[in-house]
Amino acid sequence: MNKYIKALAIVSIALNSQADTSKEQSACINDALIQILKTDESKRERLVIFNESSDDLELKELLHQLKTSSENNTFYLIDLDTLWNWDRKNEMKFIYKILDLMNRNYQLESVSPNLKNKYLLEARHMCEGLSK
Repeated sequence: MNKYIKALAIVSIALNSQADTSKEQSACINDALIQILKTDESKRERLVIFNESSDDLELKELLHQLKTSSENNTFYLIDLDTLWNWDRKNEMKFIYKILDLMNRNYQLESVSPNLKNKYLLEARHMCEGLSK
């Protein structure tokens, strides 16, 4: 009976150790994803998703005026940085509208499935050392 209790205790300790490592790895991956999403490279790959609100339409028109080279009203998250900087120099009239648009577009849920997979692979690579 003592052998079974000792074996159960060892298995329990091993499982808890693996769970802790798994939690650490998961936290690492989440942190790495956040860092990846903040990079200019990521911002250049991700399209801004506008909704049909008057605020978004107003910002889209403003972006179109600021970024005349943009084709077909296609804007990337890096363009929101341009809009943010322009607004800061121009009395910050659009600050809350821009923040709302940024908040919606910077969430992981707004990332396309292909890019999300790419970023998850990068994050896992960044966190590889935790699982060893």
